[in-house]
Amino acid sequence: MPQSSTNSPILSKRTSKSSPWFTSTLHALRASVHRAENLYKRTHTTLSWSSFKSLRNRYHNLIITSKKQYYSNLIFAVSDNPRRLWQTVNKLLCLKSASPLPTSTSFTSLADSFASFFTDKISKLRLPLGALSTTMSPHSPLITPPSFSTFKPATETEISKILLNFPNKQSDSDPIPTWLLNKCASVLVRIITNIVNLSLSWYCTGGNGQVKETCQRLVEDQCSKKEEQCW
Repeated sequence: MPQSSTNSPILSKRTSKSSPWFTSTLHALRASVHRAENLYKRTHTTLSWSSFKSLRNRYHNLIITSKKQYYSNLIFAVSDNPRRLWQTVNKLLCLKSASPLPTSTSFTSLADSFASFFTDKISKLRLPLGALSTTMSPHSPLITPPSFSTFKPATETEISKILLNFPNKQSDSDPIPTWLLNKCASVLVRIITNIVNLSLSWYCTGGNGQVKETCQRLVEDQCSKKEEQCW
């Protein structure tokens, strides 16, 4: 073994990983800034200072632009996948998700922790319910349901209001995107109103004008669940 290998320590060189947003253009511009800085330190002239300052400001502005572009593309690439989107955001913000399981040294104490957690949760849920009157049935209507002996067709104004208040969400099974439906609501509202009225009319009355008992019970059940005026 060479003498230099036994007497000289082995030094490991630490290299820094370049940031993904640091492009080749930034590399070249940084070298130009260093050359301009060295020239100014040697000459201390007004021209060299002006050149160095101009390159330095351009370099800093380009860093900001490159970062914005990189992170915008990163977020846009996973914008259609909420799970990957949140994973990307947490990674960019250096957020570590906490363990969903409690810390425990044994399986017995872990099982006891789970049992205590759910037992306490049930007790907390029952506590406010005990103050309520036990004589009132949970299914008894809080308001008197309206009479539903005749079917009242929906108006175009009501249907148009519903269409325009739709949240901008859709799935692949939808025949038309929600945003397109909102834009065409003024044209489609008459057709949709006719479809709704015909469907409800045949379902609730069977075409003879008399509301079925099943529809009356349906309205009463809905009114018992909501403390508001039913249509």
